[in-house]
Amino acid sequence: VLMLAIGNMDTMTGLLNRKGFAHELHLQVRQTHPQVWCLLLQAGTYMDMLTLDNKSAEIASAKEIADILRKLAKPPMLCARLEQNLYAVAGIGESTEMPLLKERITAMLLHSPNCFALYGVDSCALSDVQTEYESSTALLHLAEQALSKQVQRAQEIRQKEHYEKLIPVRTQLYQSEDGAPTVEQLCRHYLISAGHFRKIYKETFGIAYHQDEIRKRMLHMVFC
Repeated sequence: VLMLAIGNMDTMTGLLNRKGFAHELHLQVRQTHPQVWCLLLQAGTYMDMLTLDNKSAEIASAKEIADILRKLAKPPMLCARLEQNLYAVAGIGESTEMPLLKERITAMLLHSPNCFALYGVDSCALSDVQTEYESSTALLHLAEQALSKQVQRAQEIRQKEHYEKLIPVRTQLYQSEDGAPTVEQLCRHYLISAGHFRKIYKETFGIAYHQDEIRKRMLHMVFC
């Protein structure tokens, strides 16, 4: 029994691994075939395989993510590290709390030193699905399809014309514990008009700069 339990756990984080996730989900579901829901988190969506130089940073980040998931997703919810940078949270029954859970996870990631330092403000993708239970494989397949769409959207943002210029601005916004730079300060720095800055920021990230400021403050105040 002990060996089976160890074989179901991710040794780096102490979360369930893919095998353990499938086993525990099956035990919860039994033969009732109820509604199940699953949230997937992929960290480092545009990063290549980490080098030995930042292996310690990867380990620290994985443990940090595991701590966040354990803190926010209490039993009987299941938390798992499925692959190197892929994590899952799942539960039985219909869930109206997934949007809130996603926002809370996002907020905690943005305020977690190791995760932010390694992955930055825009390199974690979250998706969620809810469906009738067939198997853990079918559930994860559905969740991974939804996640791939989020990753594709993030890649499209990174390919936009002004992304490289503006991502340091957004990083500074979310890193800042004090006040973020004002539009006027940013315009002086980049030698552009306020109207043009607001236009290209919204075109790039799909949200206005002042709305991003509000979201950042709300994430910090409400969820951290």
